[in-house]
Amino acid sequence: MCTRSSGIRSVFACSLLAVSAVHADPTREGSGQRRTDLDAMELHAMPIEAWAGLSDWVGGSADATSTKGKVVLFYTWSSWYDRSMRQMSMVDRVAKEYADKGLVVIGVHDARGWDAGKEEITKAGISFPVAHDADGKFRAALKVDQDPDFYLIDRAGNLRFADITTSSVSEAVETLVKETEEKAGGILDEMARKEAAAREAAKKTSTIHQGVDIADIPENLGISRPRQVLFDAAQWPARVTRWERETLGISNSGFGEESIDRQLSLPQNQQWLNDRRPNTKARVIVAYIWNPGEYKSFHRVQEKMEELQKKYQREVVVVGVVSQFKSGNQFNSFGNENAEREERERMQLLAHWEKLGKSTKFTHYNILDTEHAVFDALYGGSSPFGGNANGDPAPIAMIFSSDGVMRWVGNPDHELFDLSIDRVVSVDPWVKERRKVESDWIKSQQDSSGGE
Repeated sequence: MCTRSSGIRSVFACSLLAVSAVHADPTREGSGQRRTDLDAMELHAMPIEAWAGLSDWVGGSADATSTKGKVVLFYTWSSWYDRSMRQMSMVDRVAKEYADKGLVVIGVHDARGWDAGKEEITKAGISFPVAHDADGKFRAALKVDQDPDFYLIDRAGNLRFADITTSSVSEAVETLVKETEEKAGGILDEMARKEAAAREAAKKTSTIHQGVDIADIPENLGISRPRQVLFDAAQWPARVTRWERETLGISNSGFGEESIDRQLSLPQNQQWLNDRRPNTKARVIVAYIWNPGEYKSFHRVQEKMEELQKKYQREVVVVGVVSQFKSGNQFNSFGNENAEREERERMQLLAHWEKLGKSTKFTHYNILDTEHAVFDALYGGSSPFGGNANGDPAPIAMIFSSDGVMRWVGNPDHELFDLSIDRVVSVDPWVKERRKVESDWIKSQQDSSGGE
């Protein structure tokens, strides 16, 4: 196992249960009303007017009929915008990699510069067809804002993922090509079942016993730390995802053969938001790194983390690590920034922090990390922030068992994030001990009051 940080210690451990492809949740782009509108369009049929807006095909053609039962990836680009052009080779690689698995890739060129666009198509020698959005109808129908934008249709013909980040494309494609047309068509029912199961799990956690308020359970119940051998023998999550391979440089020699096993602690002597400090004893810690100035580092993630904290009130502590960093190429140049700029950015972070204390609506915890200690410990101070060289950031989350060892790291939007939390909570020896001690306490309270 090779990494980009010499401080990373890895071991081969036990496997995470294999699961079939489920509804993944790639990182979306956009904000405000546009993002709200795009979210509402997902899981519905691809707008007819979007297909109708495509013309002057080069390298083949496609429509709703010819792509029935296939996964379709739309890639918007413009010959006059270099950033969108840079993604062409990546898109072509994806097209070739998944062609025999039912993927159809369609490039959609902007209304302007089509003649130059056709020259670029010939020069690049790409394998997928490209259409001209001559009147801008495709872009209008799908609310395309800035190339490159990526949209995916599943095998049931529904717009599954609208405007996702470049770094999410491969993972999203991989998820959809694994689905059958029947499974894609039943995704709403599957999501409803999962939500119902999550609600039931939340009920079990929030009310350990009927009639008992978990807030009344004292913390000083003498929950002893289990022997180390129990931690060593626990069936911790193991799965190196694409994100880990590409961002952390971790190899993948087979499903269930590699786990993340790294000691990493929260920064010492730092400020906790509104002086709220968590009791982490006998609890799993879920930490996510975010910066108030980097929208994509917290968009949608904070709400998910809040739901997670409410679901596992007694077993998990969720901590947002507010840190000073840049995404993509900007972060790569961070070490070369002069002292004045670094100090200015630190002051901006402190200003955000002060506002956050007055406006936060969340119950989970936040700690200020002005020296980006967690980030540097995770990456060795050199790797780009959870994204790629093109500046597409992705959220970062870490799951620590109660002994302080990191058991999983990656994008919290990835399906394995939820599975890994469930696994860590269920096998953590100290969490098991907490549950037993608290259950015994509840029973004693019930017995002393006559079971009322």
